[in-house]
Amino acid sequence: MRHGAFGLTLNAAVTMFVSLFLDKFVHWFGIRPVYFVSQVILGVCLLMPLWVKTKIVALILIACFGIPWAITMALPFSLVAQVANEKENGLYMGKKELGSFMFD
Repeated sequence: MRHGAFGLTLNAAVTMFVSLFLDKFVHWFGIRPVYFVSQVILGVCLLMPLWVKTKIVALILIACFGIPWAITMALPFSLVAQVANEKENGLYMGKKELGSFMFD
């Protein structure tokens, strides 16, 4: 239990660290390459438990899941904000407005 909680703490720390620099990564490389790399990292992380033998390696693996998590939590919202016009932005982002097509 203690090791699991510590692993999730490491995951949150890595997520926070990556999210601080995510804007710079997107500026340097673009949204699509950053999102693609995050999905590749996620795929690798999902395959790695087959070879985990020690608690230290498991903790490192759980911490590495913070990288794609930070990107997955931020980039889809950035894409919607860029693509949708200002009037539709709230609709796509989950904002409830009276009179929208969902309430008609």
